[in-house]
Amino acid sequence: MAIDAIDSMVTSLADTMLASSGGTSLSFSISAHPDAEWTAGIIRRRIQQRGGTVHRTNESQHPDIHITISDVSTRYSIVEGGDSIIREIIVRLDAYKSTPTQSGSVVVLPSLRRKDVMTRSEALSADSRQHSGSHGQIPPVPTSFWEDIAQPVVFIAAAATTILLLFTVRSQ
Repeated sequence: MAIDAIDSMVTSLADTMLASSGGTSLSFSISAHPDAEWTAGIIRRRIQQRGGTVHRTNESQHPDIHITISDVSTRYSIVEGGDSIIREIIVRLDAYKSTPTQSGSVVVLPSLRRKDVMTRSEALSADSRQHSGSHGQIPPVPTSFWEDIAQPVVFIAAAATTILLLFTVRSQ
């Protein structure tokens, strides 16, 4: 599921942030984003799992690290020549260390991506509307020549033939 993939990616980034802070405790703030609470919860849980203490503050209280969510999303694209689609999950966080006396220095965090090829039914079952980043727009099924051109022409020709036969039989 997309939720599990995003959870593991944010957990990995939390490990990187904790390592860059140089200790086991961390205070952090997170910028406004639809998934900010979810992301903060994952970070908090991971630091506590590693035996650390964590405090979430706002940016004005000079946290150890300020986090900006650049991208947490699930995107779908079509695989040519098949019924499958590609699901790409992206997690990109920007983090800045700060101290009360100086402005922040950048904490280098990798942009994490995960691509999976799956069927449309698998994508629909794995899609979760619980968070804005855990679902995406699944592309429509590609249409064929028959659906685009031939089928409407056949239906119009059948309707025209039916009308022609009705008037021909009626006039005799």
